[in-house]
Amino acid sequence: MRILIGGPVADCDREEIPRFIKQGYFFDCPERVSLTISLVTDSCLDAQYPTRLERIVAGREKLRQQAIEGEYDVMVFLDADMEYSCDLLPALVHEHEKGFDVVYNVYRLKNGCFTYNGFGGTLISRNVFTTIPFRCYINPETRNEVDEGFLFEMDVLNAGFTISRGVFGATRHHEHFTEKRVMTPWEKIRYSYPARKAMAFAARNTTTAERISRVGYRRMGEV
Repeated sequence: MRILIGGPVADCDREEIPRFIKQGYFFDCPERVSLTISLVTDSCLDAQYPTRLERIVAGREKLRQQAIEGEYDVMVFLDADMEYSCDLLPALVHEHEKGFDVVYNVYRLKNGCFTYNGFGGTLISRNVFTTIPFRCYINPETRNEVDEGFLFEMDVLNAGFTISRGVFGATRHHEHFTEKRVMTPWEKIRYSYPARKAMAFAARNTTTAERISRVGYRRMGEV
């Protein structure tokens, strides 16, 4: 199994790159797994983007194209501003081998809330990343943003792919540490396939997607 791991890095965060690359070689991966580490900085992008969100999406798209052209089996986003336990990547691979197309690792954002569709440990299979691009939405009037994490999950579900979600490894995002744990019953219900599938159907409308994503973000810290 050939895996491309990496993520977009803002030019102002370039000092994170050596630590991230060093960390990438300490994952406890089985011998059948071959890893390639790739990070995309703002200066590597093909065009100038006015907002931070658009730069992040462009970076993810550049990595997606690299995974397609390199004929990787799997791509894993491990955002460079985080630290990961060495058992996270093997756990994501193990979950993927159960038959899931996308595997999300749950972790705390720097505001202390949990995210269930972030990119601090997201495995994406080839049949997904060759089909679904990364995108975001910025309301031209209000400038409200719908980030690429939410829209990617909605697109994955609407396309009929399968998702698994869990706290598969310990992570640190800025000062917030997330311990490896089992999902609570409430989390399992709230983020179950039927519940999220219904949300994805509604989110096909851009206005509805904007409203749903904002409400979900405000309540994300409730476990």
